[in-house]
Amino acid sequence: MIKPLCMKKGGGKMQKILVITGNQGKVNEISAITGLTVEAKKLELSEIQSLSVEEVAKKKVMAAYEIVRQPVLVDDTGMNIEALNGLPGALVVWFLDLLGPQGVLDLIANKKNRKASVSTCIAYADANGVQTFIGTVNGTIPTELRGDEGFGYDPIFIPEGQNKTYAEMSVDEKNEISMRKIALMKFKDYTISKNAPESEMSLDDLGKLFEETKQSDKRKAAEVAYVLAKIYLDKKEA
Repeated sequence: MIKPLCMKKGGGKMQKILVITGNQGKVNEISAITGLTVEAKKLELSEIQSLSVEEVAKKKVMAAYEIVRQPVLVDDTGMNIEALNGLPGALVVWFLDLLGPQGVLDLIANKKNRKASVSTCIAYADANGVQTFIGTVNGTIPTELRGDEGFGYDPIFIPEGQNKTYAEMSVDEKNEISMRKIALMKFKDYTISKNAPESEMSLDDLGKLFEETKQSDKRKAAEVAYVLAKIYLDKKEA
């Protein structure tokens, strides 16, 4: 058991997080990527009219925290299509509800420029305020729907360097290169940095723990390595 990792200053290990969503696909991805038990709660939260996923997520998580009064996470995702001057942005859910993925393809059917990017903002709120973490993946829009997996715009987005849409990938393949993973790993790094009481274990003890866990539990080993690196950088900057 890694005592200093993911420990709250008041005591227990962070094992569960409340996520505001009604999208089971998001719940599954968040759980798979972070390794945390995700408790999902659906709330009717008003959304500001903005193309920025960060602005939308920040406002939503602030509203959610006022209701649940406990640490809470909100995820907001957007798609920026160059041929549409950045649309639909954070309004992508409404575009998909109204037009469907095929309708979005129809909007740029005659466009040569197929460049696009997808972004996820993870917004986290607790008694200390709000933190946001953004992940972005560049890519292109295919000329037809491709794949049956995933959800949302997955059938119409090919990540840069890939030849498959997200909807043509397995869950594990998508999670390895998704914008949600980038954002969630930034969030995970934040929680480790914030909650790890580094003084509880010496550098030698941490080094031994890394050697013990690197083969049997790579996730824990990565957390130990992160703490070691952070201690080293802090000492170097001091």
